[in-house]
Amino acid sequence: MLDSYRPNVGMTLVRNPTYFVPGLPNIDRIEILVDEDKASRIAAFLTGKYDLGTEFPGTIDWTDWDVVKRGRRDLKTMMYPSNVMSHIYVRNDKPPFNDVRVRRAIAMAIDRQKQVDTVFEGHGILGWGVPYIYYQDKAPTAAQFGPWWQYKPAEAKKLLAEAGHPNGFSTTLFYYEYWPQMTSQVQLVQSDLKKNLNIDVKITKMDYTTYYGRYADLKWEGLSWGFQSGHAVGIDERTYQYMHSKSTKNFFRVNDPQIDELSTKLRQTPDVKEQRAITKKIVDREFDQVARLWMPYDNGFLVFQPHMRNGAAPALRRTDGYGSPHIARVWLDK
Repeated sequence: MLDSYRPNVGMTLVRNPTYFVPGLPNIDRIEILVDEDKASRIAAFLTGKYDLGTEFPGTIDWTDWDVVKRGRRDLKTMMYPSNVMSHIYVRNDKPPFNDVRVRRAIAMAIDRQKQVDTVFEGHGILGWGVPYIYYQDKAPTAAQFGPWWQYKPAEAKKLLAEAGHPNGFSTTLFYYEYWPQMTSQVQLVQSDLKKNLNIDVKITKMDYTTYYGRYADLKWEGLSWGFQSGHAVGIDERTYQYMHSKSTKNFFRVNDPQIDELSTKLRQTPDVKEQRAITKKIVDREFDQVARLWMPYDNGFLVFQPHMRNGAAPALRRTDGYGSPHIARVWLDK
């Protein structure tokens, strides 16, 4: 529970005596401190000022991973696939993006592996949208995303010409910079689309309030870069609420009769095995229609002091927030 808040300094949280799990939380008090200087944060962690470092909002990220491990070999570290998925919003209801051939061409013209190797320095995931645990046991491979997801610029150019755009076209993309390297990722996509399809993408970086209001209210054309985040609480939100044509949370304007039928059937199906089968059909259909352009994202990172026990990343939510119960189970051996 919030005990105190000091602007630009930090906040103090105290144990909730009526927490819904008997005996938890283990921790009586948590101090969250504000330190806007990255080098200062890392130095403070290495000297023991902080017990826990998370990848968000920037205490430790993939660019610091090797530095931290070299600096303190006794630290406990964890890297895990994230379910905070990055993607390009496509106005499925507006030309030229209402033509599935255009969406497929764009999807094949983007080199996602290059983003993993450069922007995320090899510490990234390819991006798969609906968390795979809802429909299969292992993380999907690139081949399982279907033909349109693969990087095939020559085929992409041919397909775009068939859609009536042999010379490309111009469009816009707006985004909010969640982390400094995100701009590099956006620019890589811009470069790929120009080089492979002669699509000129004008990029606009916005403050968060303007960005969120614009995309949620659909006051935009062309493309936007956003997230399907860890705060999505279940499979119904990941499918019906985000993709059904009648849903108020369908910010992407997906309008596909098969997805409508399947997502409606999914929320009416109590059997878990049948749910998984239906979810797989929804995922396959989404990738076939390129309803959303999923992009690579970084792995999650956790680093603990040696005395911190029972810390781990939950399967569906990043440990850095969005309602994660992780911190309730942690205890300190000192």
